[in-house]
Amino acid sequence: MTKRGKSLPAAERRALSVQTVLQLAAGQNPSDITTEAVAAKMGLTQAALFRHFPTKNMLWQAVMQWTTSELLTSVQQAASAASSPLDALERIYKTHVAFVAEYPGVPRVLFAELQNPEGSEARKIVSDMLARYVALLKDIIAEGEKRGQIDSCVDARSAATMFIGTLQGQVIQAMIAGDGAMLPEHAARQFKLLRRALERQKSPFETYAVDYDNWFETAAGAELFQLELNCLKKTVETKNTSWLEVGVGSGRFAVALGIGTGADPAPSMVKIASSRGIETVTAPAEALPFHDASFDGVLMVCSICFLQDPKIALSECHRVLQKEGRLVIGFIPADSRWGQYHARRGREGHRFYAGAQFYTSKELRHLAERAGFAFDAGYDCILPPPDAQPGNESIRQEAGMDNGFKVLSFYKKII
Repeated sequence: MTKRGKSLPAAERRALSVQTVLQLAAGQNPSDITTEAVAAKMGLTQAALFRHFPTKNMLWQAVMQWTTSELLTSVQQAASAASSPLDALERIYKTHVAFVAEYPGVPRVLFAELQNPEGSEARKIVSDMLARYVALLKDIIAEGEKRGQIDSCVDARSAATMFIGTLQGQVIQAMIAGDGAMLPEHAARQFKLLRRALERQKSPFETYAVDYDNWFETAAGAELFQLELNCLKKTVETKNTSWLEVGVGSGRFAVALGIGTGADPAPSMVKIASSRGIETVTAPAEALPFHDASFDGVLMVCSICFLQDPKIALSECHRVLQKEGRLVIGFIPADSRWGQYHARRGREGHRFYAGAQFYTSKELRHLAERAGFAFDAGYDCILPPPDAQPGNESIRQEAGMDNGFKVLSFYKKII
């Protein structure tokens, strides 16, 4: 038999007062709850309740302190039991929903307090809890990016805000529909959408790494590779110097040019490059895991068009280069026949080029110069047109030739 408020010790009576407010809030507007109603439900007089909470505001502060403490403790424990960052986010989501399902008065009280003037103590308690909640989520999301589980382009603060906003929206819908029992089931489906928005999707270069590498063995692939390699050799000199290829892919250019180190975000590509003797790391161009001034030269071949953020990537190249180090970019110009051809294939959904962004020489020079580089030299490589057959000179002559591959060379400025 549950003890009535009269027979409880003081500490337990205070705890029961908090629970009573939450019980009442589950069925009515929290602002309409009076201390008289709380005392009556506990079997107390108002005077007895006031001995523990002299004012209604003090009772509400106690409710907020208990609610925020219990919720934060619950989600922190859920996170600590997780096996990975994404698992932690899912556990937190489910734990939060379960907490609301157990205490349906909690969201009503929280939302009611957030509508109070900013100076109220209860509102401050809720705001502080939300700040700590967001900080916890940001740390988990950042860790997920480091481990490659969460897309590196995800902004941690925005993602944390979206996470809580999605939860709040789900809870509000359940409150409006009066369907709290279905909240966990609805929330599970909602989290799948949230996870899909956060999770790093495998790039086609990871899924089709072998197909990509085998293309270089075809007649067309071998011919284009040799033409582009000859153009790169005009400015890439690796003898007695340390070079890094960013976006090393399967390592064919690095091996041919004598470059010993490569970085690529696709683990499958890194595996192939490593098998060719390249010292490789799995990392995006925007976050190179090397110390400042580690290399004499950095090469990027046909990779800048696939970067999430070329500005950050070029700044990273600048950082890892030694004083007066060289940056060489080999690329398909946007205004070339090949650039237009690949851009059209991208619009049609080609698995490699659907996400590509092509640049003109002028645009790349501008990006590199803004990152702290000084232009040194440029070279053109005449390629057969995209529809030409390897070795068929008559088709080439009819179609015409095109500067389909360019190389720009820069030096790191001395500041």
